[in-house]
Amino acid sequence: MPAVNFERMLQAVIANGGAANQMLYWSRPVNWKDQALTPNPNTIYFNPFYDTTKGPVVLEIPPVEGEPSITGSIDDAWQCALADVGPAGVDQGKGGKYLITPPGYKETLPGGYIVVPSDTYQGFAILRSNFESGSDADIAAAVAYGKRMKIYPLGGSADQTVYLDVYDKMFDATIPYDVRFFESLNRFVQAEPWLTRDKVMIDSLKAGGIAKGEPFRPQFQVGVVGYVYRELGCDSGSGDRVGCFQSQVVGAGPQLGFIIPLTSETQGYLNLKSYWEFANQNRPDGWNAWVTFVISPAEQTPSAPPRRMITK
Repeated sequence: MPAVNFERMLQAVIANGGAANQMLYWSRPVNWKDQALTPNPNTIYFNPFYDTTKGPVVLEIPPVEGEPSITGSIDDAWQCALADVGPAGVDQGKGGKYLITPPGYKETLPGGYIVVPSDTYQGFAILRSNFESGSDADIAAAVAYGKRMKIYPLGGSADQTVYLDVYDKMFDATIPYDVRFFESLNRFVQAEPWLTRDKVMIDSLKAGGIAKGEPFRPQFQVGVVGYVYRELGCDSGSGDRVGCFQSQVVGAGPQLGFIIPLTSETQGYLNLKSYWEFANQNRPDGWNAWVTFVISPAEQTPSAPPRRMITK
């Protein structure tokens, strides 16, 4: 769940024209369009996402000057806190340059940085620029103070920081309970290294069509099914006691399908569907459900065509 939520937030950044290693922020206290988890409407949010696949990334935090201050944390893509910043953080309100390094980074680092090793290549910081009141002047001051924060690659310039204001823009980071959940999870798996604690999930995810280095192949289907039944002729025959007795009914409802690997050569297909039957005539209405299970040969991965042999 935290991995999918991170990936959904990152996709919301991209949908608003942003990218990793930019300074995303809200220039006013958030409104309903910020569809993130548990935002507070009494602060100014800065929410940079980092990407260290090309090397370490610098996040500069300004020192506390009077009332304005930055509070928050740097988190990896699993939303595990790596370091707190601000008065309660590592810099203790003095400000500093936090250097976020990618997994397994071994190169010698320059001095003058607060080094923050990350277990994932991507991550984010959730930072609050606090204000005294809700006046326009205080809010503007909190925004200006927050924009003293910088994010840029190691070896780059603080002046190259890109600021992206997403206030009053739809920022949909809600977790969907459909195929988009697994699409987000697949993108996360492809981008990040397996941590030792997570390797137990490799086979389970592969059964769902998610395997590192391979295209996403969903092993399930979600959809809607329906039918219309209408008897065109009348009942007849020697046993007829009720006359024409034409019947009709309409049915519609959800269905789920799961492909379940059984052996290297066989697979099972479990299908669950349910119909709500209505607009009925001479037939019952209400819900009914169907469960089927089929065993069939497993889909074979196409083999590469043989290389043409050239002889002289």
